[in-house]
Amino acid sequence: MSGAGVSLNDERPHTMQLQGRCRYGWCAMDVLMFPAVFKELASTVTSRCAAAEPITLTVTPDGVRDLSPATAAVTLTPAAGADIRAVFCNRVNFYATIQLAGAAAACDQCLAACTVEAAWAVGKRLADLF
Repeated sequence: MSGAGVSLNDERPHTMQLQGRCRYGWCAMDVLMFPAVFKELASTVTSRCAAAEPITLTVTPDGVRDLSPATAAVTLTPAAGADIRAVFCNRVNFYATIQLAGAAAACDQCLAACTVEAAWAVGKRLADLF
């Protein structure tokens, strides 16, 4: 199972539990969305803030729980362009606070900062397309 946002590459910063195994995502959206695609009842997610602070959460079909730090946020951007990893994946990240995510968004006019819960809702809508 590799590609399309799910990888076996353990050098990726985002991990999720899928089908009882540790898998890796290319971006924050991957680990928020793919548990729903694979119909996981609960997927433990670990990542790190772009500023290196650990981020942990559980993704369920109904939302996010056990978010640590509770102040964590995500940057989102449109997926427009030929190289999805360059235009989307490399820019969709977790941050320890909305202020850190907002600072990243202030440096890139295509980024928006949002709560992890709001990013999960976007991911859920995408997952429902599969």
